[in-house]
Amino acid sequence: MPKIVKKYGKITLILGLILVMVMTYVAIIPRAKAAGDAATLISDTVSDSRPGSSYTPNHVIKFKYATGTTVAEGNTQTVQFTGFTTGSTTTVNGDWEVAYSADGSSYTALTYTTHYTLGLPPVSTANPTLTITWVAAGATLVNANKYIRITLTNDSDQLPNPAASVCTITLSGTTNYATGTAKVAIIASVTVTATIAETLSFSIAGLNTGSVNGQAITAVSNTATAVPLGALAAGTQTVGAQTLTVATNATNGYTVTTQYTGALHSTTANHDLTDHTGTNAAPATMSAGVEAFGYTTDDSSLGTGTATRFTSSGGNKWAKFTTSPLEVAYSATAASEDTNIGYQADITATTPAGSDYTTTVIFVCTPIY
Repeated sequence: MPKIVKKYGKITLILGLILVMVMTYVAIIPRAKAAGDAATLISDTVSDSRPGSSYTPNHVIKFKYATGTTVAEGNTQTVQFTGFTTGSTTTVNGDWEVAYSADGSSYTALTYTTHYTLGLPPVSTANPTLTITWVAAGATLVNANKYIRITLTNDSDQLPNPAASVCTITLSGTTNYATGTAKVAIIASVTVTATIAETLSFSIAGLNTGSVNGQAITAVSNTATAVPLGALAAGTQTVGAQTLTVATNATNGYTVTTQYTGALHSTTANHDLTDHTGTNAAPATMSAGVEAFGYTTDDSSLGTGTATRFTSSGGNKWAKFTTSPLEVAYSATAASEDTNIGYQADITATTPAGSDYTTTVIFVCTPIY
């Protein structure tokens, strides 16, 4: 009999131990699981990763609650910025946005106090923590939409970057919260330098059709190096022309000036063809009593005082050549453009004959950097 009692007593003890283990699993393990579940897809994207307190980037933190996590009113979700230290200015509720999403692509902002409240990190605190406390309406939305986005719109000296390092974003909380970590690299920036070479091209071509500044071209054998006005006739206006082409990347554009080496002169006749009497000379139909030589331009962008040599209330004008430079083309910005230049000659019935009336005209293009 004692043997039977001893035998069944051992069985009873073993069964009791098994029962205790089962009860422990049922009672303890589920409670531990309810405290916090591992989140997935955790990340923190910063708008500026340069090290140093002068940089205060925005943070966009994303994660997904575990499928089995069900938050309730009063549950908290914390985000700790390990490796960071808050600055001298505290953040305010408006600097933070908490949003939810059903699929992690399109987020909808939750409303402060209606869906959650915030516990903000104090100033000058190492490894600061943000605490989100769910309100019932917010818990309902979060439970149906597991993706969460927390955005900090950083401001001056609120959450500055630390020295170059790898920092950690840690998720935690109290009761039914997401757990996990994400890394943030604070790394020196890369300085990229480049040089754009200064460019300038300047060319001249003959212009044999059309007009310049309203004056029809009559001499039609003009080239890049020669403007043959041909045989002049008393009382007849003769106009030759060229096109100046400038291309430059100079920031402040360019200017083109012109001058001649001396009057349109004939050695055989020992005579200078009279220059226009002054700037802004009228190009009216010549009569036998007028002798003149000058130039015009169709660039309407010339500066005040310069353009008036060529236009006025009286119409298009011609200017007197000089041995000092005068502006004939201009741009205030980098440009690639053409400007037409006209040369005019008129004679009288008594202008001395000669086939060698000649002068040299010089153009200088200056980019303005």
